[in-house]
Amino acid sequence: MGVVGLDHLAITEASIEETVSFYQRVLGAEDLHAQTRARSSAHMDTP
Repeated sequence: MGVVGLDHLAITEASIEETVSFYQRVLGAEDLHAQTRARSSAHMDTP
């Protein structure tokens, strides 16, 4: 039996803007709450 998914992951980063940009470029992630998110957190989804 192997890992089939990941539901939740919390990572503390120095710069939320740089972190979001990285996940968008590398993983194709979408920032689900870009317009309303607090500057201290992001909710990302990958294809």
